[in-house]
Amino acid sequence: MRVLIINDTRIENNPGCHATVNSLIDFVSDTLTESNIETLPLGEGYEFFLRKDLFRKKKFSFLRPRYRIKNEFQYTLWERVVLGTFRNKYSPFLQKFDLIIINMEGTIHHNSIGGLTLLAFCNLASLCEKKIAMVNGSYQEMDEKFLNILSKRVHFLSLRESISYDILSAKLDNINIIPDFALNANIFEVYRGTHSFSKHVNYCLYTPGVLGAYPQQKNGRSLEKISQDINEIKKLGYVPVFLKIEQKENIIEKFLLNKGIKCYSVDDQLNSTNIGSFLEEFDIVITGRYHIGIFGLMSKVPTFFLPSNTHKIEGFLKMIGREELFIENIRKISTIKSEGEEVDFTRFNDHFKFFKKFLISVDEEI
Repeated sequence: MRVLIINDTRIENNPGCHATVNSLIDFVSDTLTESNIETLPLGEGYEFFLRKDLFRKKKFSFLRPRYRIKNEFQYTLWERVVLGTFRNKYSPFLQKFDLIIINMEGTIHHNSIGGLTLLAFCNLASLCEKKIAMVNGSYQEMDEKFLNILSKRVHFLSLRESISYDILSAKLDNINIIPDFALNANIFEVYRGTHSFSKHVNYCLYTPGVLGAYPQQKNGRSLEKISQDINEIKKLGYVPVFLKIEQKENIIEKFLLNKGIKCYSVDDQLNSTNIGSFLEEFDIVITGRYHIGIFGLMSKVPTFFLPSNTHKIEGFLKMIGREELFIENIRKISTIKSEGEEVDFTRFNDHFKFFKKFLISVDEEI
């Protein structure tokens, strides 16, 4: 079978992206032993939807002036782009494949450029009469008209956390909940990077996530707020250590180095295969990074989650029954028993069988 996986996020340094995509590819290849798998990278096709006219300012005359203007998504224009220039470029390429798998991986939210692009690939693949699976996803506040694509064009749809699942299962049939494929990754190879952890010190790994890397977003974590976080960590009795995931966090790294805070980077021989061994060096993890939090729990380290730019973290914690690990203020940790029950991720193993069954059915049909 010829399989195309769209949204290969391994162009990012984030070990979570590598763990997710590698595990997804392994799962597909283990199930379809004679398959030929290709991928399209994150960002492919984005240029078609970088159009300001996709969002029209709509005025509401009955509201006060400052609240009258709202950006309204132009679904009809989006559809014209998909059926026009986008189709001209990608339709011949998609025709080569039997199965199209879209790695949602937190991309489809708030009518973002990534969400618009992945749903465009979904729509086009359907027009090319291909089998389509959308997996490993969160879904939040996309235009309601996209529900028609999900219900009529997607043959298999699974969400990776409970909030997205609850939202879509109330509107669509045959929705699955399958935990993040990163849970299947081996993350405990020996970490050989430069490190010097004292056995007589309690360390806290801190990484504020996308709200720190992009503080201009709603509820963004400014340098002032990050400084407050560091002080709160110290008050809890831990030595804070910052982990830089992406280049956008260079300013945070420089800011914390000037404060004498130890900083690590995923560039320092740290990757998806040894992130677990690295995390095991810490006594506690505080993170706004979805995957780093998952890896912390997999490593059996007390882990607490800061807010992110979507509900994926809250949805994940709801799925595993550990909502108390979500904190907006680090001071809250002092009131939570950090040595809580370890999460048994093996209880989710059966969920993956639904995707396996789908893959086998497509293989038999072809």
